[in-house]
Amino acid sequence: MGTDIVTGQLIKVWSGFIEIHITADVAYGVWQYYMCTGDRNFMDKYGYELMLDCAKFWSSRLEPGEDGKLHINDVVGPDEYKEHVDDNAFTNYLVW
Repeated sequence: MGTDIVTGQLIKVWSGFIEIHITADVAYGVWQYYMCTGDRNFMDKYGYELMLDCAKFWSSRLEPGEDGKLHINDVVGPDEYKEHVDDNAFTNYLVW
């Protein structure tokens, strides 16, 4: 929860609930680390499991659409200003 700077009332800050692209950011960072360092020990101990857990999370967030395709709905993009966006380009790019 946050506080509205004009009214002082408590308001829901949606980025804390639907800014889920961060899960994909972490998986991407792990993969980039491995690609740059070749640290197989890290990947074997932690990296692959982390990436698998991220994939499980994303598979739980996919929603079938009327168009027959899968969608990632109701997210906040990385700019943090546009809330409740369906198929945010940044999020979709990292997930797919």
